[in-house]
Amino acid sequence: MSISGLQRQFFPLLFPLSVAYGLAMRARSNVLQSRFMSRFRAPCACVSIGNIAWGGTGKTPLVEWFMHWAAGRAVRAVTLSRGYGARLQHPPVMVNPRHTAREVGDEPLMLAHSCPQIPVLVDPERRRAADLAVSRLRPDLILLDDGLQHLGMERDLDLVLLRPEDLGAQWNRVIPAGSWREPESALERADAFFIKCPPHAMETLMPAAVERLARFGKPLFNFSLAPMHLCRIDGEAAISAADLENRPYTLVTGVGEPEQVKATVAAYIGYDPKEVIAHPDHHRYTLREVECMAASRTMIICTAKDAAKLRLFSCPDTWYLRTELQFGPALWTDSPFPDWWNAWWRARCIECELA
Repeated sequence: MSISGLQRQFFPLLFPLSVAYGLAMRARSNVLQSRFMSRFRAPCACVSIGNIAWGGTGKTPLVEWFMHWAAGRAVRAVTLSRGYGARLQHPPVMVNPRHTAREVGDEPLMLAHSCPQIPVLVDPERRRAADLAVSRLRPDLILLDDGLQHLGMERDLDLVLLRPEDLGAQWNRVIPAGSWREPESALERADAFFIKCPPHAMETLMPAAVERLARFGKPLFNFSLAPMHLCRIDGEAAISAADLENRPYTLVTGVGEPEQVKATVAAYIGYDPKEVIAHPDHHRYTLREVECMAASRTMIICTAKDAAKLRLFSCPDTWYLRTELQFGPALWTDSPFPDWWNAWWRARCIECELA
């Protein structure tokens, strides 16, 4: 049975623990934000992109969008990540394509491959990484990856990602009775909300969004990931779905929402995979697993996050689906997110010039 299934089955037993955990997290937030605690303030703009719940919100693609935005405008930016599962030798570590996912974490490595112009620093202690970034890189913008619960750093914007189910059955279901890391009071820190889902699905979520989020008085933005093409993991080739000519393929995933990945890939290619090999999020591939993949005698399709780890092996005929983040409908603002963000950035720049 899945974790969510166990949570539903044992909810009456887990609920008291959930209440206690939520109260503890709220107390932690109050203490860390109090005037008695020292918080790091960077001499540049700091934007946090974080989740209220674990897994599957699209946080990493949104961080990637910001990195490409900065690179395209010659904005000196740096991304700070804790590097989930990384075995850091001497943090902070600046990620380069020669690192492995074991050394720096799969998501930081994927971001470094996707946008090498923007440095990615990995360190569980974000303040230490921020100190290094400020002293050596002199950024105009710090992107705090997965930063909602990291309150040791002050930020200018808190962008909070929600899943569709967070507006329904999972609303305020705090660990261990649910997947929320903090109770709903944490949403008061948000400057904007995001939900990853197709635009047509966003329309059906509007009533729940209004009921749950209107009282916070912050804009809600929708985004989705549109498939573009298939890239070979060595970066030497790219093909479209039409080039496959009905070739069978095996889908390999190690992400938080494998069913969502399967639906996206199958919709893009036009038919289902011959086999799906689904691993837990942040899975570390072994040589034996790669050999088993090759034994399927089909082409292998995976996600960009999986590709960052599989590059370590010799994986012939292995491809990842390149996607592009696209913004959809918004609530409580007349501006699509890129316009909203550009307006905020211009205002920030003017404010700094006048200071």
